[in-house]
Amino acid sequence: MADRRQWTQEEEDALITILQDIVVIGGRGDNGSFRPGTYDQVVLKLREKIIGINITAKHVQNKIKRLKDKFSAAYDMQNTSGFGWDDARKCVIVDSPEILEEYLKKHPNKNYVANKPFLAYERLANVFGKDRATGSMAESAADANEEGEYDMIAPRTLHLQIFVKVPPMVIRHIYKQFFHVWFKACKILHTVPHETFCNL
Repeated sequence: MADRRQWTQEEEDALITILQDIVVIGGRGDNGSFRPGTYDQVVLKLREKIIGINITAKHVQNKIKRLKDKFSAAYDMQNTSGFGWDDARKCVIVDSPEILEEYLKKHPNKNYVANKPFLAYERLANVFGKDRATGSMAESAADANEEGEYDMIAPRTLHLQIFVKVPPMVIRHIYKQFFHVWFKACKILHTVPHETFCNL
C-alpha cells in the first residue's frame, strides 16, 4: 500500500522529537487531536532534518497512530497490578507468566509485548501521556475500585496531572524514586513506619 512505509530508527527519532516540540507549543487540541495542518508541518520538518526523505502526510498520520497504539498498550499494562517499569532495560516487566497470561485474556493486543525494550516510551509519554490520563486512564481508575486491577499510583497520577499538567508517567516515576529512597532509609534505621506509608 502506498500509505505504508518502513521507517528507519533515525526517521522515527526525528518524528518523535518534532511531535514533542509541537506538544510544547500547544499543537494539540483539548480533545487530544493534532491541530489542522500538523501532518503537513511534520513532513516539512522531517524533510529539513533528513535530506532526501520520501514521505507524505498520510505516512506521518499512520506512523503516529502506530506509535500511539504501542504507547497506550505499554502504559495500560504497566499501570496494572503485577506489572511495572524497568528503567534500566526500558521495558514493562511482569511479576509472573501467569499474571501476563490473565492480563492478555482480558486485554489482547499485538502493539506491545512485556519484557521487550521500548526505548521511545518516556519520550512518547510527553506526546500521548495526557490522552491516557484523561481518556481510558480515567475510566480504568474508576474500574480499579471494583476489580483491583490498577495500583495505588494510577489514580494519584490522574489527580496530579490535572493540576500540574505533567504527564502521569513522569509523576509515577517520581513516586517510584521517592519510595525507593524512602525504603532504603528505613532499612538503614531498621524500621518501616507502615502507618506513615498508609497515610501518604
